[in-house]
Amino acid sequence: MKNFLLFIFIFVFNGLVHAEEIRVCIDPYPPFKIVNSSGEVTGGIDIELTNTLLSAMNIKASYHVYPWAR
Repeated sequence: MKNFLLFIFIFVFNGLVHAEEIRVCIDPYPPFKIVNSSGEVTGGIDIELTNTLLSAMNIKASYHVYPWAR
């Protein structure tokens, strides 16, 4: 019964809870993720694919570059 109520709750309120912009953290890894010398994301296969998928869901992405080893 608890699972059923949880399912109904998620199903009913799914449209009310959504992100309009998400933060995507990446590391520079050409040709998949291309970052210029000033640290701005300029393109890449992964970036184009992510932008295409998110635009279909009406969500914007902000990309942030972080090194793999921190």
